[in-house]
Amino acid sequence: VKLKQAPKIIDQIKKWQKNVFLVGFKAEANVSKQDLLRQSRKKLQESNADLIVANDVGTEYRKNPENNNVLLVNSKSCIQTGWKKKSQVAKIIRIEIEKCLKKA
Repeated sequence: VKLKQAPKIIDQIKKWQKNVFLVGFKAEANVSKQDLLRQSRKKLQESNADLIVANDVGTEYRKNPENNNVLLVNSKSCIQTGWKKKSQVAKIIRIEIEKCLKKA
């Protein structure tokens, strides 16, 4: 079997539909917060996304997969949720998306 790398669909979305609010997700393993933030900002630019939800799925996450700690990165700010139950993290993400949409 010969594999070929496929293009990232997220990088094409704004080319197809410019006015869509685009949220991307970035998962890395065992990286520093600074590296995760740097990679998230890079993906934000590459994809022209409005928001990147990034997390480290390394050792800490594997110890307690019921919780998560994500960075919400947009062109102006970065919010860290802290370790919370996934349902709480989802609410924080929803609230941030709602705030961004109200500004638009």
